[in-house]
Amino acid sequence: QYALSGGGKTLRLWDLSTGNDLRSFRGHKDEVLAMAVTPDGGSVISGSRDKTLRMWTLATGRCVQTFVGHAHSITSIAITPDGRFAVSGSQDNTLRVWDLTTGECLQLLRGHESGVTSVTVSPNGRLAVSGSRDKTLRLWSLVTGKCLRVFKKYTHWLEAIAMMPDGRFVILG
Repeated sequence: QYALSGGGKTLRLWDLSTGNDLRSFRGHKDEVLAMAVTPDGGSVISGSRDKTLRMWTLATGRCVQTFVGHAHSITSIAITPDGRFAVSGSQDNTLRVWDLTTGECLQLLRGHESGVTSVTVSPNGRLAVSGSRDKTLRLWSLVTGKCLRVFKKYTHWLEAIAMMPDGRFVILG
């Protein structure tokens, strides 16, 4: 069993049975703020204050793709269940949908009025939910890139979002 951690500009892979630091992932030019592991467990995507996402191979620690497009820090990442796409949220108030094979930004999701703090993807990979410092929760179609619904009844920033495995409910924090 393994765990990943981010500290400063570096990610680390840990062996939970021994407590040993197995591998370091270096390449970001500023602090790592977000990460997500691909469903097959073979790669990790990290997001940083340096405005980039990087995809790393867990077995080697090698960066195999850099994703560029956000204008500010990347604060959250979610990967679709099929492992083909990632959704990143940023302090530039946007989300981007990335093709993990080509590195291309497929969609730019606009609507939040302040930084995006969290994002999650539905079990079928067709929807995303994002939270923001603008105190809204937004439901997005990853097929069309359109915002389907805005939930505005919150009194504080939405820092964390998780979707239930059946996709019917979202938990906020």
